[in-house]
Amino acid sequence: MCGIVGIINFEEEEIKKNELIYFKNSLLHRGPDGSNYFINEESNVGFGHTRLSILDISTRSKQPFYYDNKRLVLTFNGEIYNFIEIKKELESFGYKFNTTGDTEVLLLAYDKWGSECQKKFNGMWAFAIWDQAKKKLFISRDRFGVKPLYYMLTKSRLYFASELKSFMYIKNQDIPDFNYSNFKYCSENIINGSYYLTEETFLKNVKELSPGCELNIYNHKNVKSRRWWSTIDNLVEVPKTYSEQKEKFFNIFKDACNLRMRSDVNIATSLSGGIDSSSIVSTINQIKKSNTFAINARNPYKTFILDYKSEKNNETDYARSVADFNKLDAEYVELDLGKINPEKIIQIIYHQEEVTGDDGIGPWYIYNSIKENGIKVSIDGHGGDELLGGYSGYPKIAMEECSIFELSRMFQLFKLHLQMNDNSLNNRNFIRVFIDKFYFRLKKKLKIQNSNSSQYNFLDIPSTNNNFDIKENINKLSKLNQALYIDYHYRAMQLNLKKYDKFSMAHGVECRFPFLDWKLATYLFSLPSKSKIGNGFTKRILRDVISDLLPQKVINRIQKKGFNPANELFNRTLKNFILKTISSNDFKNLGIWDKNKINKIINLGENLDFKKIFRNLQIFFLIKTFKEKAKNNCENK
Repeated sequence: MCGIVGIINFEEEEIKKNELIYFKNSLLHRGPDGSNYFINEESNVGFGHTRLSILDISTRSKQPFYYDNKRLVLTFNGEIYNFIEIKKELESFGYKFNTTGDTEVLLLAYDKWGSECQKKFNGMWAFAIWDQAKKKLFISRDRFGVKPLYYMLTKSRLYFASELKSFMYIKNQDIPDFNYSNFKYCSENIINGSYYLTEETFLKNVKELSPGCELNIYNHKNVKSRRWWSTIDNLVEVPKTYSEQKEKFFNIFKDACNLRMRSDVNIATSLSGGIDSSSIVSTINQIKKSNTFAINARNPYKTFILDYKSEKNNETDYARSVADFNKLDAEYVELDLGKINPEKIIQIIYHQEEVTGDDGIGPWYIYNSIKENGIKVSIDGHGGDELLGGYSGYPKIAMEECSIFELSRMFQLFKLHLQMNDNSLNNRNFIRVFIDKFYFRLKKKLKIQNSNSSQYNFLDIPSTNNNFDIKENINKLSKLNQALYIDYHYRAMQLNLKKYDKFSMAHGVECRFPFLDWKLATYLFSLPSKSKIGNGFTKRILRDVISDLLPQKVINRIQKKGFNPANELFNRTLKNFILKTISSNDFKNLGIWDKNKINKIINLGENLDFKKIFRNLQIFFLIKTFKEKAKNNCENK
């Protein structure tokens, strides 16, 4: 896992060594084990790389990596988990290897199959290959966007990098301004649930290469993008019976976990106590007991559990029960929200590079603890909710598929929907649940009518008009699978992947996600809804296959709170910091706020939802810290 940057000059101006090194060094946190750069003989193509050594930790696999006397040059961020199998195939064609890692396999696979090599890879990646003979740049991003890649076109250059902050380190006249309307779009739409992944970022002209897409640049001028992967076009035939579906699912899931244990360094697991991360650690534990490790797979060194001290939503007991049940070596990361330094919040905002309203404290401290234990890889549970219907809104969507002959399933789904949205209703009969929920919803509606949530959005600029349009035809999927498909590829999961990549790589830790295995994804999107939500639970098939591997209190959980506790951090610890920030002249005079709204909020004082104000602070500190980096750039050149 690494950081990558690159520059292509379309005109005669040379790429200077110092500017490429400065650009590359913006990502040293992603690659603390070494860095290097490449400039071709014409000085019109430059690659930079910062390395986190995971596979073949020797210097033989350092990057940029060359093949055939620098005819092909690679800079690569990610992991190709099935590199051993691909390597054997390439050896059958006569290819010789000098390393034991996946970097050389990737480059030689491109030499053999060209862009079709992408379809052979099971992994996560963002990479660029320069073909000196053809004068062609090829850039690829993995199927689901686990690894980030941003790029910018100017009149004379193309820049690309693993993170947005890197564009503050380029040639002074090319440093982009802020796309303020994108801040507005994210601030509004993430909160109201209408956020969709777009190519636009909060930096003008800096785009995010979409998941499953590639860029081809020919002769320094002709830039073409192409979607090389679409999950809907790769669905599979699933077994007819539920028993057979379970068997096949568990085999694919075990393989996904097994491949992600391939490493030449210590690895860990992150355990929240939810069904997804718990299923991963228990499945890995079963692989250990049966001694069926894949070649080069390494058993996790320990598992890391976040312990929010004195918080009502603390889920440590669930995670502890999983660790005890599987006899895991657990490291408990204690986090007291009353002792969080605001400077830490600013640091997290800078690295997160998103306006989400999410403080990020939990995962930040998990990955910091993993790093302090000398571990470089964490296997995490993200993606399960979007594949298996784990969020509270999915049972209601599944109800829409029910026919008039499926009244029993419809009532079951409705009860599950109510239970998932109000924990106090668990294990109560349907009529009682319905009556209580009716009054709950009525009071909630009256409360919403008497509140004004827009008062917390200070931005006084027009929003980006992002009319989302899925270019894939997913009509053949069930209503539930359509919703899951959109959340997996365009909404919730995409936001989570970007956050957790930045959180983990800020500490030089690589995250691996078994639920992001393409074989698992294509299989699960081919399954009927009843295999995912049924018998009173979401994630039905996952719960059923691991029911003997976990404590029943975890198997039978309906609700999960996740890393973020209630709003204690904002309404208690950060309250004064938030008020002081929005009262400052630096904040008010930024030129993008409605000052009347700010003054009204300040005058209200105590009776505020400080978490909703936090989105404005994310925007402010992103602009502030990015401007500081750009200013330092100018002073250092």
